[in-house]
Amino acid sequence: MDISPPFGYRSVVTLLREQRVRLPAQGDLPAFALNSNSLPLTYSEISPAGRDYPVIFVQLPNGDFTIVGVLGVDREENLFINNNTWESGTYVPAYIRRYPFCMTRVINSDDNKVDPERLVCVESDFVSEDGVVLVDADGKGTEQWETIFLFIQEFESDLERTQEFCSILAKYKLLQPFAMQADLTHGGRVNLDGMFCVNESLLENLTSNEIRTLIRKGAMRGIYQHLGSLARFNLILERKAQRNAALGLPATPLPTTAVAANEPVA
Repeated sequence: MDISPPFGYRSVVTLLREQRVRLPAQGDLPAFALNSNSLPLTYSEISPAGRDYPVIFVQLPNGDFTIVGVLGVDREENLFINNNTWESGTYVPAYIRRYPFCMTRVINSDDNKVDPERLVCVESDFVSEDGVVLVDADGKGTEQWETIFLFIQEFESDLERTQEFCSILAKYKLLQPFAMQADLTHGGRVNLDGMFCVNESLLENLTSNEIRTLIRKGAMRGIYQHLGSLARFNLILERKAQRNAALGLPATPLPTTAVAANEPVA
């Protein structure tokens, strides 16, 4: 069975009971986390992640929207990484913390229907004889595995809530594209595009039933947590300026500026 690996994973295989798996040491990060300027987030992460960096929406190739956190301004840059370590005290996305595991649904090749049951998968490079046992001889998961498995399940459940959240924002046409440009005080110009945010003024056009639906589904809370996080673009720009200064780039008198998130972009 071929399984398409999620973003950042190289090759995943179905996890079997008899397999041993090398678990990452505490603090170890997957390669994709070191050089990604954005990473996927789930609905419940909007609030904790939004205290450290902007939480925005991007459109997938199939037209759906999803949530990501902005971690840098250059394409292969994570400003929260220092010496291959995530900066202490800042939020680490669950997408990283679940690695090297993930879950997938099986598609029946006969009728092309999706099986509701999910399979646990693991990055194939982590399957190794010198790994740890996850399931004992009686077929019961170890305490360590039960903790990991619970986290993976919670992550998958939150992904479903994320999809519902993004779908309702798209259905109500609340998302609009925006860009961010800035001149850094320590040299360089930044340009980020391909992002979407909620246009707060469009909420006024919704019906009372639509507003109630947003509140009932918790979407209104997520909207304002997202909007509040957009102020963190200034923190990202400050980090970039400090990184440029550390690299010895010449300073410039131009102030740090950014396009307002709800300002239409030409």
